[in-house]
Amino acid sequence: MKIYPDYKSIDQLWLEEIPGEWQTIKIKYAFEERSEKGYPDEPLLVASQNMGVVPKSLYGNRTVEAQKDLHLLKLVRIGDFVISLRSFQGGIEYAYYQGIISPAYTIMVSKGILTSGYFRYLAKSHSFIELLKSCVTGIREGQNIDYSKLKNYRIPVPPCPEQDQIVRFLDWKVSAINRLISIKRKQIALLHERQCVHISHIVTHGLHGRVATKNSGVEWIGDIPEHWQAMRCKYLFSERDERSQEGQEQHLSMSQKYGLVPDSQLDERRMLSESYAGGKLCYKDDLVLNRLKAHLGVFALSPQSGVISPDYTVLIPNRESSPNICRNCTKE
Repeated sequence: MKIYPDYKSIDQLWLEEIPGEWQTIKIKYAFEERSEKGYPDEPLLVASQNMGVVPKSLYGNRTVEAQKDLHLLKLVRIGDFVISLRSFQGGIEYAYYQGIISPAYTIMVSKGILTSGYFRYLAKSHSFIELLKSCVTGIREGQNIDYSKLKNYRIPVPPCPEQDQIVRFLDWKVSAINRLISIKRKQIALLHERQCVHISHIVTHGLHGRVATKNSGVEWIGDIPEHWQAMRCKYLFSERDERSQEGQEQHLSMSQKYGLVPDSQLDERRMLSESYAGGKLCYKDDLVLNRLKAHLGVFALSPQSGVISPDYTVLIPNRESSPNICRNCTKE
């Protein structure tokens, strides 16, 4: 990539300057909006931040499928760009397939001024996503991007040969980064497996390997140190079932990655209840499990007092049970 000899300022809140040879254009002059309906036989599409606009059959069963009024859905053609209800989080999506999609989405059709490859990268850039956020209307689950506002912002227009050069460079760079990510994920998986094996051995056999052992009488545990004893869980814990009267306590949510944490510390978007009155109370060092995901090891020690889902189970370790040991045993 060449070094640009000079840059020029542009009067846009989301972008301060561009190379001197580039131009800018309002989005409404680079794209036109399409709102064609009446194609009920076309395949259903979904807009995914990772995959772009693809058939629902490729995306799995994570979306609600429309069963009627398919003629009201908007037509999407290959090469279109789609503004979804989540575009303010991850950018505008490129359509790799033809089909129909939610009428709440905005379909952008290129006028040929920008190459599809260049705008794909621009529409996923951090600066552009910040621009999308500034055009959001509505609250919480009803948020959407006001296209009438967005289309009046200017975007950079490099010369066409340079757009192609930018795309080739980014394709190469992204491919290299993805290969590195794949390698690191494999390394993390191996380290996680090693961690699990280490925890499993320590919590069932102790720190010292050269001690006399005995049969625990529990098939999944096997032998344990001779001076240990095996006990039923019901003798190690008592269940707490206290309820919040007004739901004003700090609301805690369970995450397989982070454990039990305040909602504000979770990155993923979750459905939040309007009221936590009647929710279960937990206190510091209580052992909390998500009963629906207990088989995945979704147990955690509560780091503080708070209110949680009534579907969770709260256990109080007795005097003979170390809270941290109990947590590690449930992860084994």
